[in-house]
Amino acid sequence: MTKKDLLLHLEAVAKQAGIKVIYDELLGQGGFCRCKDRYYLILNARLSQNQKIDLITQALAKLDLTGISLLPEVRILLEQKKATEKKPDEILAPVLNGR
Repeated sequence: MTKKDLLLHLEAVAKQAGIKVIYDELLGQGGFCRCKDRYYLILNARLSQNQKIDLITQALAKLDLTGISLLPEVRILLEQKKATEKKPDEILAPVLNGR
């Protein structure tokens, strides 16, 4: 699977998951947010395909994708992303524990 095909599939999965993916000219990379009951992923149009894939994968890893058909490569990417992402309590643990 080419990077372009992977990116297209991730965009389709995001759409099925209720995420509106928007590409625009930004100063930074962009980000994932929720406004009311709608999810948005706003990405810098000038990012590389690898960066776009990474950011979309990060957003998808935060959601329950039960019932959405995923290619095996995408499922593996999402599982890897979930395993490596720090959860808020892990990030705050040193602060909360006085370290």
